[in-house]
Formats: sequence, C-alpha cells, structure tokens
Amino acid sequence: ENGERLVKKVENDTGSEDARVSQYAYNEDGSVIETIYQGNLKVENLTRNGEVVSSKTREQRGENVVETVVDEEGNVTENTFNKDGGRIKQIKTVDGQTYTLEYDGNGNTYVVVQNGESIEMLAKHFGVDPDKVKELNPDKVKGRGSHKYFLVGEEVLIPKELEADDKSLRGRNSSEQEYGEYEDMMKKREELRRKQREEEQ
Repeated sequence: ENGERLVKKVENDTGSEDARVSQYAYNEDGSVIETIYQGNLKVENLTRNGEVVSSKTREQRGENVVETVVDEEGNVTENTFNKDGGRIKQIKTVDGQTYTLEYDGNGNTYVVVQNGESIEMLAKHFGVDPDKVKELNPDKVKGRGSHKYFLVGEEVLIPKELEADDKSLRGRNSSEQEYGEYEDMMKKREELRRKQREEEQ
C-alpha cells in the first residue's frame, strides 16, 4: 500500500530444517518469481495476477537431485541428476501422455534397438555418428569387420541428450515389445520352414 514490495520472508526460524525462506523478484510485466527454500527443497513459482502459472521444484534425494517443472500448460517434466550434475532420467507428461527416458549422466541417451535396425540405420535415425555409437557401446557390438550389429531389443547409448517426448522416439518399441515381436517372427519362420519340409517329403 505504501509502495514497498516484500523481498524476503522467513517462517519457522528455529534453526531446524523446518525453517522456510521465501524470496521475491518482481518482473516488469507484473509477474512475480517466488523462490522458497526449506530443508533439501527449493521451489520457484512464477505468479501472474496472484495465480501460480508455472513452478520449478529442486529436491535432494539421496545422492541425486530431482528437478520438477510444471509449465503454463500444466505439462510436467521431472529430471533426475546424479551427484555430478549429469542427467540420468526424465519423466515427461505432455497433454496427458507420459514419456520416460534414461541417460548415462554424461550427455548420452539410452535407446532400444529395433528389429531390422543396423547400427548405421540407428545412427542415421537419431542424427549421430555410427562410429561414436560403436565407441559408446563396445560390450554390446556383435559381429566382425564391416558386419557389426546390436541385438534386437538391446538398450544402447547414443551420443546425444534427447527429451523424453522427442519426435525421433515416437513409434519405437520398448525392449520387451521388441523381444516379443522378434520371438513371434522367429516362431512364424520356424513354422513356415516346418511346412516347407513337410511339403517336400
């Protein structure tokens, strides 16, 4: 009322982890960023006309840090970082659809090898160098010489950090789906071979 703005508020200041400190930053467009610190938790709320329109929460969970962002459309992105700050997991909900992706903490993403997908095809699909893909997955590369491949359904690293809802991941099967489809295909082939052998006799 007298033109002063609240910049900092301290509640439950008993020296324990219950202490809650709120700081306020005022933007030119009239919105306010409220940052709350309490124990292992840090929350940033963007408020417009008295309503929270987006928020960002950062919480220490064991050795990891979990950061959750709720955007103005209500979409939720939860990133988990290791103690060195490398991203290891993302759960993203966009328009009611939830996507999950895992990372190695060094800027690389785990993806599932699809049926009939060569290392070169996988690399091209994600726009990365096939030699780098092989370097990142030395224990998963099968074959010799120029005929190197990954097993169907194998989780391999690509040298890129994707978002969980990235377009390049849409329509791709999980490991379980790929194993199931591969087994079905092998059973059908075996059935076909058996019928051919019976017809030949």
